[in-house]
Amino acid sequence: MDRDNSERIAENTDGNGIYEYSYTVSSVVLNVNCGFTSIIDRGIGFVQPFKLSGVRNPALKIMIAEEQATLKGGESSDPTGDVMNDGRYAPSGPARGGDAFTVRHNKKGNAWFGDGHVSPVLPAFGNMTTNCQANL
Repeated sequence: MDRDNSERIAENTDGNGIYEYSYTVSSVVLNVNCGFTSIIDRGIGFVQPFKLSGVRNPALKIMIAEEQATLKGGESSDPTGDVMNDGRYAPSGPARGGDAFTVRHNKKGNAWFGDGHVSPVLPAFGNMTTNCQANL
């Protein structure tokens, strides 16, 4: 569904190449892993494994988010934010920059929830950190 990846190409400054997909895994990186991924930092020997059984209210927790691929109208819910760039979704909310849902599906973006169901959601729902934190 991505029609234009020029903004992702322009944002690629780390030399790892562009992120080619619209869907990214919720990964709210705080001092503790609150997303749906394990955190491994070999530099300091830190490992925080993710366990699906530890997800509270999985029917309400976004596991995979459809991020905005462009800042242009029609798909962008937050033109001051970022386009997807790393495969991780960490919501920060409109007008604050950071990751944001696309609005390409009737002003909604698709979300895959912790219980396995998929549903389109409004960007405001996807931007609420509590909807992406597995352990809350």
